[in-house]
This record gives sequence, structure tokens and C-alpha cells, in this order.
Amino acid sequence: MRPALAASGGCFVGPESRLKPFVDDLVRRVGTAPLRRTAAEFDYLGAMRHYAGCDDLGGQACAPGWSGGGGGIGRNAYVGTSRMLTKPLSDPQAAADLLTGEPGLFTIIDAAGGAIGRVGPHESAFPHRAALGSFQVLHDVNASAGDEAYARRAIGVVRDELGKEFGTAGYVNYLDPEMPDWARAYYGDSLPRLRALARKYDPERLFAFPQGLSGT
Repeated sequence: MRPALAASGGCFVGPESRLKPFVDDLVRRVGTAPLRRTAAEFDYLGAMRHYAGCDDLGGQACAPGWSGGGGGIGRNAYVGTSRMLTKPLSDPQAAADLLTGEPGLFTIIDAAGGAIGRVGPHESAFPHRAALGSFQVLHDVNASAGDEAYARRAIGVVRDELGKEFGTAGYVNYLDPEMPDWARAYYGDSLPRLRALARKYDPERLFAFPQGLSGT
């Protein structure tokens, strides 16, 4: 079994002293000490700048570098897809091989549970309250990683293989134009109610787009 490297990060609301016991418990449960472990405290604006990629940029450089923004933040092209993690992995190594086997591919795994699961699936637009988490599968589009058609084929393989194990649910924040039965994948049992609301509040289809509920 070949080793795999993973990075885990998150945002905790509170002082670092309160965070430490949770991270210590996570390390204990994983059973392997991390190669590196860091934590930093920010105020709200500092946190927004950090997640915008501005840690090494000061002043006006912390702004978009495209469309006349004049800043130092670059713009990356990528395509994405997703699957919801509905149960524990039956073969973690097979999943790791699938998610790391293609150059240019990277995956974000967001944990669910906790407060997410304390809201009923019919109490909000998000139907996947019982999921353990989500796979957000992304592929760069550039000269070295391949063009868009190549990237979409690559993420499609991962999407479909994950679907065999975890079912057809997906995460709406990573719209995939090739997602099979996209409306059910993203909205599940919430779909009829959301379509009715879209017809009610957007009768002129102002917000219609190919995978938007106003257009269906």
C-alpha cells in the first residue's frame, strides 16, 4: 500500500486555546502524528484576507488581478464535480487511488455531521443532512493539465466511480453540466418544493440558467 499525503484545514470560531483539545483528539483518532501542524488567530477581516489568498500580499495587492482589478491575486481555470459521502469508505485505499491517480486533479473533502445533521432535510433547501461529508472533485484547465474537454472527462470518471459506491447525490456548489439527473442529485426530495418556489418568486425566469430551478 503506497502512502498518501493529505492536508486538513478548517476555521474555528474562538481562541486557539479552545481549539487545541479538538485538534489533539483528531490526531489521536487518526493515529499518526502530522508532518506539520499550525494555527493562527485572525479578526474577521484578517480571516477573509487569509482565505482570499492574501497572506503574502499587502495593501492594494490583495485584490483581483483580472478585469482591471489591479491586484496580485491570480485567476485559475478549473472544472468541478461532486458526490456526497453517504457512508464510511469500504476501501479507503481504492478511493485514495481514484482521487490521486490523475495529474491536475485535486479533491476537497468537507465533513458534515454536527449541527448540519440537526436540521431536518425538509426544513431547508439542502437535502443531504444525513451525509457524512462531500467530495468536491476539481481539475485544473491549463496548458500543462489539459484543456476543458480533457478535464471534464477526468472528473467524470471520478464522479461516476464514486457514484457506484455512494449513490447519485451531489453538492450544488460545484455545478457539473454533465452530472446525470442533476436536479435530483443536487436537491433530492427538496426538488418539488424548490421548483414551486422558483415558479412563484421568479415567474419571468430572470434567474434561469441551464441548471437553475427557474428554468425547469
